[in-house]
Amino acid sequence: MSDKWNIVPKDEKQLCLPDSVHVINSMGKKLCKTKKMMKDFSEFMADPVAEAFVDKYFTDWNDIKVIIMYIKMYQFLQTRTDDSKEQLKPEGIAYLLYELINNTEYRKNMVSEMTRFMNT
Repeated sequence: MSDKWNIVPKDEKQLCLPDSVHVINSMGKKLCKTKKMMKDFSEFMADPVAEAFVDKYFTDWNDIKVIIMYIKMYQFLQTRTDDSKEQLKPEGIAYLLYELINNTEYRKNMVSEMTRFMNT
């Protein structure tokens, strides 16, 4: 983690964590059995492809917003093609997304919809 993340509050009680990595891993395993989001998240971040993607593209809040917009638009396009006889492959969806983003009018609408989504 970066040095610029100062998560320990000043003048606050320290978070009491076990000293043993084994105990932490055991507690994490127990947590992931009951908290699906934490299990999914830990599996996602353990994937080298996902970790490299996050490291490469989640560099600042503007980039994060753009990536989230791409993800939501990708899902939107994916659901629109689920009913067709011939399924679009991920590369085909990426092509459609790229074309939409490079069209000024569509991009404006996408940003407007993303802003609305983020404010709800």
